[in-house]
Amino acid sequence: MHALRSSLASRAAGPSLHIVSTGLVDKMRIFTVLFLALLAFGALRRSDAQTACTSTLKDALANTPALSQLNAVVVAAGLQDTLDDPALNVTVFAPNNSAIEGLVNLLSNAGLNLSDVTAQGSNRAASIILYHIANFSATSVQLMNAQVLPTLLQGYNLTVEKNTTTVRILGAESNATVITPNVPVCKSTVHIIDNVLLPASLAAIPVYTPSAPGSAPSPPGTVTLPPPPPGPGNAGVRRATGIFTGAVAAAVVAVFTAL
Repeated sequence: MHALRSSLASRAAGPSLHIVSTGLVDKMRIFTVLFLALLAFGALRRSDAQTACTSTLKDALANTPALSQLNAVVVAAGLQDTLDDPALNVTVFAPNNSAIEGLVNLLSNAGLNLSDVTAQGSNRAASIILYHIANFSATSVQLMNAQVLPTLLQGYNLTVEKNTTTVRILGAESNATVITPNVPVCKSTVHIIDNVLLPASLAAIPVYTPSAPGSAPSPPGTVTLPPPPPGPGNAGVRRATGIFTGAVAAAVVAVFTAL
């Protein structure tokens, strides 16, 4: 009788123990998956930090021989700081050396030189440069025919003329053809062009007057840089990272609580 009771007790206990064991294994598997996901996300964040772009448009101009004349104009016009920001997300139509020489000849024909258009109070060169910068980044594939491009010269736009083989940029007073497209510089894209784009006749080009921090909105002819998009160090990404990490941590706690 005692042996029969032991056998029945053993059979009764068997399925229950099996269920508990299976539940524990399932929970441990869930924990393992969540833990590995958290590790993978951390590795991805470290990879993003390690590959963060530290170059700037200023560096690109200074290190590109075909744009050395443009770089000289940028320096003379005092725009180095504007272009020395790796978070900039813009499209630059960069006139090559021959194009800048054409601008110098145009100034000469008007009885002017670069010093006349870069001096404080008459800095039209900065306005010309800013007219070459659209306020978002776009490759030649992303540019569309007849697309209007707002520029960093507030109130002045460019227009795209595009066919299957050529991309041209139309300015108010001059046009240019893209000869070297799609040069990436961090979040920005540079297209080298063969002519300087003018927003107006030389006499009508607005004088550059940078806005003071915290000032009222600038009138046409001055510069207001767009805010940088969320990047690896921006608050938007930090919030997203916190939400993801918090969700994983909460799930791990829930698994342990259920054990």
